[in-house]
Amino acid sequence: MPKTISEIEKACMEGRVGDAEKILGQTPKGETETADYQFHLGRIRESQGRYEEAIEAYERALQLDSTHRPTLFRLAFLYDLRGEENLAIDYYKQCIQQPPIHEGALINLGVLYEDVGRYDDAI
Repeated sequence: MPKTISEIEKACMEGRVGDAEKILGQTPKGETETADYQFHLGRIRESQGRYEEAIEAYERALQLDSTHRPTLFRLAFLYDLRGEENLAIDYYKQCIQQPPIHEGALINLGVLYEDVGRYDDAI
């Protein structure tokens, strides 16, 4: 992977999607079939508003590494935004099983449980 994960994510969060694409484009061909690469491709597509393509990249990342925590979180988040609560809950639950516990996933999972009326689980 070229550079660091944080550089690609930082570029996406700052709206510098072109910069993120350039960094990802520096990935050697033999390293494009990794969970990290697919995760970053998904982050870029998500930043571009290409949500279906982002979901496809995230799902590919999970095929390569079913415990890839950043991917589990982003996929849960996107499914939550789409109103697919059950899928979001499943992915958040998988995300919090990977130590250390992802605080955002735990909070979002609690909110989702509350939304679907599972108050004891939310607590």
